[in-house]
Amino acid sequence: MNKPQQITNFNSSLIGSNPSQLTDVNGVIYFTADDGREGRELWKLDERGNPVPVGDINNGFASSNPDNLIAVNGTLYFTADDGRGGRELWKINERGFPEQIDDINNGKSSSNPSNLTVFNNTLYFIADNERYGRELFKLDNLGNRRVAAEIKYNSSKSSNPANLTIVNDTLYFTLSDNDGRIQLWRETKTEETDYIEGIPLLITDFTSLLQIMKELNFGL
Repeated sequence: MNKPQQITNFNSSLIGSNPSQLTDVNGVIYFTADDGREGRELWKLDERGNPVPVGDINNGFASSNPDNLIAVNGTLYFTADDGRGGRELWKINERGFPEQIDDINNGKSSSNPSNLTVFNNTLYFIADNERYGRELFKLDNLGNRRVAAEIKYNSSKSSNPANLTIVNDTLYFTLSDNDGRIQLWRETKTEETDYIEGIPLLITDFTSLLQIMKELNFGL
C-alpha cells in the first residue's frame, strides 16, 4: 500500500502553509497557500510536481487571499485583493500570470464577487457596482463583464441576486423587486432571461431553491 508523500514544506513554521481550494485547470493544479513570507497567495504545481508561486498579487507580506477558484473553458478565474483596488475578479492570462479582469467597483472599494458559477460555458457571478448595485453579472465571449439580469433598471439599487441553481439547461436564481419581494428568475442556454410567474406568495425562503422547485413540480 502506497504511503502519502508530502510534496514539500514551503512554510516551516508551526502554522503551516494551509493549502486550500485545489483546482485542476488543463492538468495543472492551482491552490492557495501562505509561505510565511508573502502572505496567502496563488500557487500551482509545475511540470515536476513542485509548488511555485503564480504571482504576488498583493506585494510584500500582505495577503491577496485568493478565493472562489473556478475553471472556465481552460482558464482559471478567482477573486483577490491586490491592496489597491479592493477585492475584484481575476484570471490567469495566456502567459500564465494573474490579471484583474475589471475594476467592477471603481477605486479602492471592493465589488466582492461571489457565487462564481459556470453555465453554458459562461462565468456568472454576483458583484457590487457603483452604477447598478449588487447584481448578477456574466462574462461575454470577449471576456467583458455585463449585467445578466436586473429588476431595478437604470438604478443603483440592488436586485440582490442569490440562490444560483443549474437544472438541466437552465440557470435559476432569485432577485428582489422594489418592494423587497423575492422573485424567481431563469436564464436558458439561448440567453433568454425571464421572470417565473405563479410562485406562491407564502414562499419567502429560497435558500433551498432546488427543493422548492421539486415541490412546485418543475419537472424534477
